[in-house]
Amino acid sequence: MNLLRSMLLENWAIKLTSVVLAFFLWLAVRGDRNVERIISVALEIQVPRDMEITNERPSFVEVTVRGAPANIGYGLSGPPAYTINLQTAGEGTHEIPLSPGNVRFPATSGLEVVRITPSRITLVLERTITAEVPVVQPELRGEPAPGFDVYRTSYWPSQIRISGPRSRVVRTKQIYAAPISIAGLSQSLRTFTNLVIDDHTIRPSPAGPIEVIVEVGVHREVKTIAGIPVLPESDALRVTPSHISVEVLVPVTFKERLTPENFSAEVPAGILAPSAREARVKPEVRLVNSPDPAIAIARVHPAEVIVRRAGRD
Repeated sequence: MNLLRSMLLENWAIKLTSVVLAFFLWLAVRGDRNVERIISVALEIQVPRDMEITNERPSFVEVTVRGAPANIGYGLSGPPAYTINLQTAGEGTHEIPLSPGNVRFPATSGLEVVRITPSRITLVLERTITAEVPVVQPELRGEPAPGFDVYRTSYWPSQIRISGPRSRVVRTKQIYAAPISIAGLSQSLRTFTNLVIDDHTIRPSPAGPIEVIVEVGVHREVKTIAGIPVLPESDALRVTPSHISVEVLVPVTFKERLTPENFSAEVPAGILAPSAREARVKPEVRLVNSPDPAIAIARVHPAEVIVRRAGRD
Protein backbone atom coordinates (compact mmCIF):
# COMPACT_ATOMS: atom_id res chain seq x y z
CA MET A 1 0.00 0.00 0.00
CA ASN A 2 2.84 2.33 0.87
CA LEU A 3 4.50 1.53 -2.43
CA LEU A 4 1.34 2.37 -4.38
CA ARG A 5 0.85 5.61 -2.51
CA SER A 6 4.46 6.52 -3.14
CA MET A 7 4.06 5.93 -6.88
CA LEU A 8 0.91 8.07 -7.06
CA LEU A 9 2.11 10.97 -4.97
CA GLU A 10 5.69 11.17 -6.16
CA ASN A 11 5.98 14.01 -8.68
CA TRP A 12 2.22 14.26 -8.67
CA ALA A 13 2.14 17.69 -10.34
CA ILE A 14 4.10 16.50 -13.34
CA LYS A 15 1.90 13.41 -13.67
CA LEU A 16 -1.34 15.45 -13.49
CA THR A 17 -0.06 17.87 -16.10
CA SER A 18 0.77 14.99 -18.44
CA VAL A 19 -2.71 13.52 -18.09
CA VAL A 20 -4.36 16.87 -18.82
CA LEU A 21 -2.15 17.45 -21.85
CA ALA A 22 -2.89 13.97 -23.17
CA PHE A 23 -6.64 14.55 -22.80
CA PHE A 24 -6.58 17.81 -24.75
CA LEU A 25 -4.37 16.26 -27.41
CA TRP A 26 -6.91 13.45 -27.81
CA LEU A 27 -9.72 15.98 -28.20
CA ALA A 28 -7.78 17.91 -30.84
CA VAL A 29 -6.95 14.80 -32.84
CA ARG A 30 -10.51 13.50 -32.62
CA GLY A 31 -11.98 16.87 -33.63
CA ASP A 32 -9.75 17.25 -36.71
CA ARG A 33 -10.55 13.80 -38.08
CA ASN A 34 -12.66 14.32 -41.23
CA VAL A 35 -14.81 11.66 -42.85
CA GLU A 36 -16.35 11.29 -46.32
CA ARG A 37 -19.96 10.53 -47.03
CA ILE A 38 -22.13 10.31 -50.19
CA ILE A 39 -25.38 12.26 -50.04
CA SER A 40 -28.17 12.88 -52.58
CA VAL A 41 -28.55 16.50 -53.59
CA ALA A 42 -31.57 17.89 -55.47
CA LEU A 43 -30.84 19.09 -59.02
CA GLU A 44 -32.35 22.50 -59.79
CA ILE A 45 -32.31 23.58 -63.46
CA GLN A 46 -33.17 27.15 -64.42
CA VAL A 47 -34.33 27.60 -68.04
CA PRO A 48 -35.85 30.56 -69.96
CA ARG A 49 -39.59 31.01 -69.53
CA ASP A 50 -40.27 30.17 -73.17
CA MET A 51 -38.14 26.99 -73.11
CA GLU A 52 -38.46 23.56 -71.57
CA ILE A 53 -36.38 20.42 -71.15
CA THR A 54 -37.54 17.53 -73.35
CA ASN A 55 -35.15 14.68 -72.47
CA GLU A 56 -34.97 12.51 -69.38
CA ARG A 57 -32.63 13.88 -66.73
CA PRO A 58 -31.84 13.01 -63.11
CA SER A 59 -33.66 14.76 -60.30
CA PHE A 60 -30.75 14.23 -57.91
CA VAL A 61 -26.97 13.94 -58.10
CA GLU A 62 -24.70 12.04 -55.72
CA VAL A 63 -22.26 14.33 -53.95
CA THR A 64 -19.29 13.03 -51.96
CA VAL A 65 -18.54 15.46 -49.13
CA ARG A 66 -15.75 15.60 -46.58
CA GLY A 67 -15.94 17.13 -43.15
CA ALA A 68 -16.29 16.55 -39.45
CA PRO A 69 -18.97 13.98 -38.61
CA ALA A 70 -20.96 16.56 -36.72
CA ASN A 71 -20.82 18.99 -39.65
CA ILE A 72 -21.92 16.35 -42.16
CA GLY A 73 -24.88 15.61 -39.96
CA TYR A 74 -25.76 19.29 -39.91
CA GLY A 75 -25.37 19.56 -43.66
CA LEU A 76 -27.71 16.63 -44.21
CA SER A 77 -30.40 18.26 -42.07
CA GLY A 78 -30.42 21.36 -44.29
CA PRO A 79 -31.64 21.71 -47.92
CA PRO A 80 -28.54 21.15 -50.09
CA ALA A 81 -29.07 21.66 -53.82
CA TYR A 82 -27.16 21.77 -57.10
CA THR A 83 -28.17 24.61 -59.45
CA ILE A 84 -27.70 24.69 -63.22
CA ASN A 85 -28.38 28.10 -64.80
CA LEU A 86 -29.48 27.91 -68.46
CA GLN A 87 -31.34 31.22 -68.55
CA THR A 88 -29.37 32.40 -71.59
CA ALA A 89 -29.28 29.05 -73.43
CA GLY A 90 -30.94 28.48 -76.80
CA GLU A 91 -32.70 25.50 -78.35
CA GLY A 92 -30.67 22.35 -78.82
CA THR A 93 -28.51 19.86 -76.92
CA HIS A 94 -26.35 21.10 -74.06
CA GLU A 95 -23.57 19.11 -72.35
CA ILE A 96 -23.35 20.37 -68.77
CA PRO A 97 -20.27 19.56 -66.63
CA LEU A 98 -21.09 19.37 -62.93
CA SER A 99 -18.62 21.28 -60.78
CA PRO A 100 -18.32 21.31 -56.96
CA GLY A 101 -18.72 25.08 -56.86
CA ASN A 102 -22.42 24.87 -57.78
CA VAL A 103 -23.41 22.77 -54.77
CA ARG A 104 -25.26 24.82 -52.16
CA PHE A 105 -24.94 23.86 -48.50
CA PRO A 106 -25.93 25.79 -45.38
CA ALA A 107 -23.29 28.51 -44.88
CA THR A 108 -22.07 27.08 -41.57
CA SER A 109 -21.81 23.44 -42.67
CA GLY A 110 -18.05 23.56 -43.27
CA LEU A 111 -18.30 20.76 -45.82
CA GLU A 112 -15.94 20.18 -48.75
CA VAL A 113 -17.25 18.67 -51.99
CA VAL A 114 -14.91 15.89 -53.15
CA ARG A 115 -16.75 14.66 -56.27
CA ILE A 116 -20.13 14.67 -58.03
CA THR A 117 -21.74 11.72 -59.78
CA PRO A 118 -22.52 11.93 -62.65
CA SER A 119 -19.77 14.33 -63.64
CA ARG A 120 -21.86 15.75 -66.52
CA ILE A 121 -25.41 15.56 -67.84
CA THR A 122 -27.07 16.20 -71.22
CA LEU A 123 -30.04 18.55 -71.47
CA VAL A 124 -32.17 19.18 -74.58
CA LEU A 125 -34.05 22.49 -74.71
CA GLU A 126 -36.99 23.24 -76.98
CA ARG A 127 -39.06 26.36 -77.35
CA THR A 128 -42.59 26.22 -75.95
CA ILE A 129 -45.30 26.81 -78.57
CA THR A 130 -49.11 26.63 -78.70
CA ALA A 131 -51.55 25.36 -81.33
CA GLU A 132 -55.26 24.74 -81.87
CA VAL A 133 -56.15 21.08 -82.48
CA PRO A 134 -59.50 19.27 -82.92
CA VAL A 135 -60.93 16.93 -80.32
CA VAL A 136 -61.97 13.58 -81.79
CA GLN A 137 -65.56 12.60 -81.06
CA PRO A 138 -65.64 10.17 -78.13
CA GLU A 139 -66.16 6.54 -79.04
CA LEU A 140 -69.54 5.13 -78.00
CA ARG A 141 -69.27 1.65 -76.52
CA GLY A 142 -72.14 -0.79 -76.23
CA GLU A 143 -75.62 -0.68 -77.73
CA PRO A 144 -78.71 1.22 -76.60
CA ALA A 145 -81.72 -0.66 -75.29
CA PRO A 146 -83.62 -2.84 -77.80
CA GLY A 147 -85.84 -0.72 -80.01
CA PHE A 148 -83.70 2.44 -79.61
CA ASP A 149 -81.05 4.12 -81.77
CA VAL A 150 -78.40 6.77 -81.31
CA TYR A 151 -79.60 9.78 -83.30
CA ARG A 152 -76.74 12.18 -82.86
CA THR A 153 -73.65 12.81 -80.73
CA SER A 154 -72.43 16.31 -79.96
CA TYR A 155 -69.61 17.44 -77.70
CA TRP A 156 -67.92 20.62 -76.47
CA PRO A 157 -65.31 21.88 -76.89
CA SER A 158 -64.62 20.37 -80.30
CA GLN A 159 -61.26 22.15 -80.46
CA ILE A 160 -58.73 23.00 -77.76
CA ARG A 161 -55.44 24.84 -77.42
CA ILE A 162 -52.37 22.82 -76.51
CA SER A 163 -48.92 23.96 -75.43
CA GLY A 164 -45.62 22.16 -75.04
CA PRO A 165 -42.24 21.59 -76.70
CA ARG A 166 -42.17 22.59 -80.36
CA SER A 167 -41.56 19.08 -81.77
CA ARG A 168 -44.28 17.47 -79.64
CA VAL A 169 -46.91 20.11 -80.46
CA VAL A 170 -46.18 20.02 -84.21
CA ARG A 171 -46.81 16.29 -84.43
CA THR A 172 -49.97 16.38 -82.30
CA LYS A 173 -52.73 16.63 -84.92
CA GLN A 174 -55.71 15.81 -82.70
CA ILE A 175 -56.68 14.97 -79.13
CA TYR A 176 -58.81 11.97 -78.17
CA ALA A 177 -61.49 11.77 -75.52
CA ALA A 178 -62.17 8.78 -73.31
CA PRO A 179 -64.91 6.39 -74.57
CA ILE A 180 -68.49 6.60 -73.26
CA SER A 181 -70.74 3.65 -72.50
CA ILE A 182 -74.25 3.77 -73.96
CA ALA A 183 -75.13 0.17 -73.07
CA GLY A 184 -78.86 -0.16 -72.39
CA LEU A 185 -79.71 3.51 -72.95
CA SER A 186 -83.35 4.29 -73.72
CA GLN A 187 -83.13 8.06 -73.43
CA SER A 188 -80.68 10.83 -74.27
CA LEU A 189 -77.55 11.17 -72.14
CA ARG A 190 -75.61 14.24 -71.03
CA THR A 191 -72.26 13.40 -69.49
CA PHE A 192 -68.60 14.39 -69.24
CA THR A 193 -65.46 12.56 -70.28
CA ASN A 194 -61.75 13.24 -69.90
CA LEU A 195 -59.20 13.98 -72.58
CA VAL A 196 -56.71 11.18 -73.27
CA ILE A 197 -53.17 12.53 -73.70
CA ASP A 198 -50.35 10.02 -73.45
CA ASP A 199 -47.59 12.63 -73.88
CA HIS A 200 -47.12 14.34 -70.50
CA THR A 201 -45.34 17.28 -72.15
CA ILE A 202 -48.56 18.30 -73.96
CA ARG A 203 -50.73 20.58 -71.83
CA PRO A 204 -54.32 21.19 -72.99
CA SER A 205 -56.42 24.27 -72.32
CA PRO A 206 -59.07 23.74 -71.16
CA ALA A 207 -57.69 20.65 -69.45
CA GLY A 208 -61.06 18.93 -69.52
CA PRO A 209 -63.36 17.21 -69.08
CA ILE A 210 -65.45 17.75 -72.20
CA GLU A 211 -69.23 17.75 -72.27
CA VAL A 212 -70.97 15.11 -74.41
CA ILE A 213 -74.63 14.81 -75.39
CA VAL A 214 -75.82 11.54 -76.89
CA GLU A 215 -79.32 11.81 -78.37
CA VAL A 216 -81.18 8.50 -78.16
CA GLY A 217 -84.66 7.76 -79.49
CA VAL A 218 -86.89 5.00 -80.78
CA HIS A 219 -85.59 2.91 -83.66
CA ARG A 220 -85.75 4.58 -87.10
CA GLU A 221 -86.14 2.94 -90.47
CA VAL A 222 -85.00 4.25 -93.84
CA LYS A 223 -87.62 5.54 -96.29
CA THR A 224 -87.01 6.99 -99.75
CA ILE A 225 -88.90 10.04 -101.00
CA ALA A 226 -88.54 10.65 -104.75
CA GLY A 227 -89.50 13.50 -107.08
CA ILE A 228 -88.26 16.44 -104.99
CA PRO A 229 -87.77 19.43 -107.35
CA VAL A 230 -84.42 21.25 -107.24
CA LEU A 231 -85.07 24.97 -107.55
CA PRO A 232 -82.34 27.49 -108.43
CA GLU A 233 -82.59 30.81 -106.64
CA SER A 234 -82.14 32.57 -109.98
CA ASP A 235 -84.12 32.14 -113.19
CA ALA A 236 -80.82 32.49 -115.04
CA LEU A 237 -79.77 29.01 -113.89
CA ARG A 238 -80.85 25.57 -115.07
CA VAL A 239 -80.40 22.43 -112.99
CA THR A 240 -79.86 18.87 -114.20
CA PRO A 241 -81.45 16.66 -113.00
CA SER A 242 -84.35 18.83 -112.03
CA HIS A 243 -85.62 16.36 -109.41
CA ILE A 244 -83.84 14.33 -106.75
CA SER A 245 -84.71 11.72 -104.12
CA VAL A 246 -83.75 11.53 -100.45
CA GLU A 247 -83.33 8.75 -97.94
CA VAL A 248 -84.73 9.74 -94.57
CA LEU A 249 -84.63 8.15 -91.13
CA VAL A 250 -88.16 7.88 -89.78
CA PRO A 251 -89.14 6.64 -86.28
CA VAL A 252 -91.11 3.42 -86.41
CA THR A 253 -93.76 5.15 -84.31
CA PHE A 254 -94.38 7.76 -87.05
CA LYS A 255 -97.41 6.66 -89.06
CA GLU A 256 -97.99 9.62 -91.38
CA ARG A 257 -96.95 9.64 -95.05
CA LEU A 258 -94.04 11.81 -96.19
CA THR A 259 -94.26 13.46 -99.63
CA PRO A 260 -91.97 15.66 -101.75
CA GLU A 261 -93.85 18.66 -100.35
CA ASN A 262 -92.19 17.96 -96.98
CA PHE A 263 -88.81 18.83 -98.49
CA SER A 264 -87.09 21.73 -100.24
CA ALA A 265 -84.01 21.51 -102.48
CA GLU A 266 -82.28 24.69 -103.66
CA VAL A 267 -79.17 25.81 -105.53
CA PRO A 268 -77.78 29.20 -104.39
CA ALA A 269 -77.71 31.92 -107.04
CA GLY A 270 -74.02 32.75 -106.58
CA ILE A 271 -72.83 29.16 -106.87
CA LEU A 272 -71.71 29.58 -110.50
CA ALA A 273 -68.70 31.81 -111.16
CA PRO A 274 -69.27 34.54 -113.80
CA SER A 275 -66.80 32.99 -116.23
CA ALA A 276 -67.89 29.38 -115.63
CA ARG A 277 -70.06 27.48 -118.13
CA GLU A 278 -71.32 24.98 -115.56
CA ALA A 279 -70.58 23.55 -112.16
CA ARG A 280 -71.35 20.51 -110.07
CA VAL A 281 -72.84 21.43 -106.71
CA LYS A 282 -74.56 19.79 -103.77
CA PRO A 283 -78.14 21.01 -103.47
CA GLU A 284 -79.25 22.37 -100.12
CA VAL A 285 -81.97 19.95 -99.00
CA ARG A 286 -84.14 20.68 -95.97
CA LEU A 287 -87.09 19.12 -94.22
CA VAL A 288 -89.96 21.63 -94.29
CA ASN A 289 -92.38 21.79 -91.38
CA SER A 290 -91.18 18.48 -90.01
CA PRO A 291 -94.03 16.52 -88.50
CA ASP A 292 -91.56 14.80 -86.13
CA PRO A 293 -88.24 16.26 -84.91
CA ALA A 294 -86.71 12.77 -84.98
CA ILE A 295 -87.00 12.56 -88.78
CA ALA A 296 -83.61 13.20 -90.39
CA ILE A 297 -82.21 13.27 -93.90
CA ALA A 298 -79.62 10.50 -94.34
CA ARG A 299 -78.63 10.71 -98.04
CA VAL A 300 -79.43 12.64 -101.19
CA HIS A 301 -79.52 11.02 -104.66
CA PRO A 302 -77.73 12.18 -106.67
CA ALA A 303 -75.39 13.88 -104.23
CA GLU A 304 -74.53 16.56 -106.82
CA VAL A 305 -76.41 18.27 -109.62
CA ILE A 306 -75.14 20.18 -112.67
CA VAL A 307 -75.87 23.90 -112.77
CA ARG A 308 -75.77 25.75 -116.12
CA ARG A 309 -76.72 29.19 -117.22
CA ALA A 310 -80.08 29.30 -118.88
CA GLY A 311 -79.88 29.22 -122.68
CA ARG A 312 -76.51 27.38 -122.76
CA ASP A 313 -76.14 23.70 -123.72
